[in-house]
Amino acid sequence: MRIAPGVLLALSGAVQSNAWGDIVRDYDIPTGSGANSGTYNGNYSPIADFSTFVPPKNTDDLFKGSVQFGLTAASGNDTTHTLNGRTNLNWYNLPWSYNLYAYAYSSANKDETTAEHYVGAARMRYDLNDDSYLFSQLRLTVDRFSGYSNQLTLAGGYGRQLLNSEHQNLSIDMGPGVRRDALEQGATKYRALGYLGFDYTYEFTDTASFEQRASAEAAGIDLTIRTETSLKLGMSEKLNLRLAYLVNYTTNPPPKADYTTDTTTTVSLEYAL
Repeated sequence: MRIAPGVLLALSGAVQSNAWGDIVRDYDIPTGSGANSGTYNGNYSPIADFSTFVPPKNTDDLFKGSVQFGLTAASGNDTTHTLNGRTNLNWYNLPWSYNLYAYAYSSANKDETTAEHYVGAARMRYDLNDDSYLFSQLRLTVDRFSGYSNQLTLAGGYGRQLLNSEHQNLSIDMGPGVRRDALEQGATKYRALGYLGFDYTYEFTDTASFEQRASAEAAGIDLTIRTETSLKLGMSEKLNLRLAYLVNYTTNPPPKADYTTDTTTTVSLEYAL
């Protein structure tokens, strides 16, 4: 399967043509009052969608992908269940690389939903040489309990491969972007932002690896930081066990969000496609 190099650039142009003239300042647009209501419970999602790829020169495959699934259930005096799933797909057509990512998280206590979170993202990378690349990415986040109806982020810029050895990979990328925040109260804000992404992987053995990802979005005095720390243990050639700890920090969340810092711990099975 091959994706045309201009797909994400076309998406980028569509968003920029509508928003670029207004992102130099914040403004509110009345959009109705159909947003969901609820109390923010501190659950958040993985952030692999903003991270960099496996360096294309490290793989001879045209496609790499994985799916993950995790389930926690309790019954009796405490009846709860938590579900999470993730799909991460990568295509390589050097010097181009493409990534599609989707994530879903749901938690319920008896018959009451306490968390419901979805992420969809697309990313494109163009290698300038062995160590430098350009990237663009588009991310949509929907969270019933965050104070936002949804958030759409577009960013792009320059990246650098700082380490690329047999056991270690370290890359960092940065650039400008724009984010559309649709609030539950029915208003929409466009924010200009600066983006910084960080991705580190260390392979202990052929079946065990450590991964540390982080990103920062600065929109004026508002700062959003996301981190994911994970450990992957191979159970077979195709099946892995992944343990992950995630942190989302926002300096200025919407009024309906009770906390500035959210943490999530997940245990899931990962199948390599």
